[in-house]
Amino acid sequence: MASPESQQTTSLYNSDKEYETLLRLLGPENKGARELPPEATMDMSYARQINVTWMAHDMAPWRIDRVFPVDTKPGTVWIHTARDLPESTNGYWHRAERGAELTALLKKLGVMGTRTGDGYAGVFPGPWQSESATPRPAVARASGSSAPDRLTDGMWWAAPGLVLGGAGGLLIRRVAARQSARPPRDELVNL
Repeated sequence: MASPESQQTTSLYNSDKEYETLLRLLGPENKGARELPPEATMDMSYARQINVTWMAHDMAPWRIDRVFPVDTKPGTVWIHTARDLPESTNGYWHRAERGAELTALLKKLGVMGTRTGDGYAGVFPGPWQSESATPRPAVARASGSSAPDRLTDGMWWAAPGLVLGGAGGLLIRRVAARQSARPPRDELVNL
């Protein structure tokens, strides 16, 4: 998590109690409005941005929530959720059902501090990219699992990679054994 305006960051591990709480409070994936709802337009003038990036295996983002707590309306939090990364940053806008709880959690986690003059307002979500980039429906997950199943779909290369790596290792070992069996070509002689 990062707050560009206060320049504060924090992170959670999937075994942390707050991890599942945060996921639940941020709400559903792929539900809401494609464009910023009209009632949220005025609120954005008084909101800060907090970026919550969900990583799979600490390597690749699978979901980004841009969270906008509204300073002038306590408990009002707008969220833009994009899930089909990196193929698309298309996402959906929705209002947090439990905004006061979400704001309290963000304060507890240390990303709602005072805005600094060195910070910046963040990168506001852009318009919907194209109709063909419609996000896939949310995948049902096993309890406690937050990474999408599609991450393992690209792992087909693992078995051939292991075979090639093992064969390469054996080849290098044979070449090294031959090199050590040969007598040295040059010899230093002390005169």
